[in-house]
Amino acid sequence: MWVDSNHNGISDPLELLTMQQAGISAISVHYLPDNWTDSYGNRFQNRAQITWSDPNHGNGKGQGSGGGRAQWAYDVVLLSATGK
Repeated sequence: MWVDSNHNGISDPLELLTMQQAGISAISVHYLPDNWTDSYGNRFQNRAQITWSDPNHGNGKGQGSGGGRAQWAYDVVLLSATGK
């Protein structure tokens, strides 16, 4: 798992985790198209639900996330450092 904690688009060593380290018990293979671009130019293409191992961990951000243990995870196409 890559959790871009500082949102810089670079996978720093402490941001690369196993699912267990991240506290995630499941990732759905059923995705929904979700096309938008963030302020850094990174394109969010698809989303799927993840399930937290600990029911008190998830904050359920995002419309339709289900709250509690479920939360959205996004497929992100990162903008290159040169902007191409």
